[in-house]
Amino acid sequence: SLALVPMLGLAQGVAVLVGQRLGMNRPDVATRSAYRGVFWCLVYTLTIAAFYAFAPQLFMNCFRDQDATKWEPVAAIVPLLLRFVAAYCLFESMSLILSSALRGAGDTLFVSVVTMVMAWTLMVFPSVWAWRSGKSMYWCWSFATGYLILLSFVFWLRFWQGHWRSMRVIEAAKPELFLQEA
Repeated sequence: SLALVPMLGLAQGVAVLVGQRLGMNRPDVATRSAYRGVFWCLVYTLTIAAFYAFAPQLFMNCFRDQDATKWEPVAAIVPLLLRFVAAYCLFESMSLILSSALRGAGDTLFVSVVTMVMAWTLMVFPSVWAWRSGKSMYWCWSFATGYLILLSFVFWLRFWQGHWRSMRVIEAAKPELFLQEA
């Protein structure tokens, strides 16, 4: 929650700004709005991710169990899992910002289809396979993290290609319609 909830708000703001800028026929400003969102996303999430990766004790101590027999096995795996969380959150927040920029431009079908297809093929099915095969939980975390890494790059590539620049959620009114009503 600490890493992702603020990014949900930032992503919503980016979607609104991109949509407004495109409505004003300013795709250049929409681009800058999206890239500023990515910048602030990276600043914030890298800070949180650094704590996850390099100071896991800060988070572990909040949940420490007084029973050492329960706590020691958990404490042994938490630092590595928090490294997964660090990478996961970084790429999750980037995919949130970029997908929101695309959605704000009206590219909702692409975002929805890519998210669904990639989630099932790169994360869900492989994780089910790993679980049924008796693999460790690290396999599942690897699939989830790999999915978000690829997803964020797909959204970045789509954004970079710029097809969204010509999309409009609300079409401009034709001037002759206003003349007919008068």
